[in-house]
Amino acid sequence: MIVIGTDVVESYFADHAGHKGTKSARSQYEAWREIVARAEWRTPEEVKMSYPKASILKAGRVVFQGCSTLSTERHGEY
Repeated sequence: MIVIGTDVVESYFADHAGHKGTKSARSQYEAWREIVARAEWRTPEEVKMSYPKASILKAGRVVFQGCSTLSTERHGEY
């Protein structure tokens, strides 16, 4: 799975370095990235089971709510 939109998140963290909650948010974001990198979802339903608020779009794209504008592209199956 390829995660797109990470530049927006990284820019936000850079702009808000030192602000309350930024360190915690970065930690949660990095944990999410690791989960997504290791995930072996084969269908949109499998993604929804892990992330019920995720939006499944055309062409195998997924938007994860709570992650700003982050989306992923699945190459292969669905």
